[in-house]
Amino acid sequence: MEGASGGTYRIVHTQTGNCLSAYGSMHTGVCGADSAQEWRLGSGGTVILAASGQCLEHSRPSGLIMKRVCEGTASQSWSRT
Repeated sequence: MEGASGGTYRIVHTQTGNCLSAYGSMHTGVCGADSAQEWRLGSGGTVILAASGQCLEHSRPSGLIMKRVCEGTASQSWSRT
């Protein structure tokens, strides 16, 4: 994680240096001044896209990562290691 603006963070892939981006579909891309790359930490381990207020979610069984309405479910709970 890398500090961005206004208490938000960018989620940066260690090997590539690319940022997690929610512009359109979830993907990684060159880090920049894009609000689709600014995340904040919420309660219960949620990671929230600052621009929309949607949560990062791990969809089962497909394994896709999506942004969805925050519901506080286990699929929206993340940890930092």
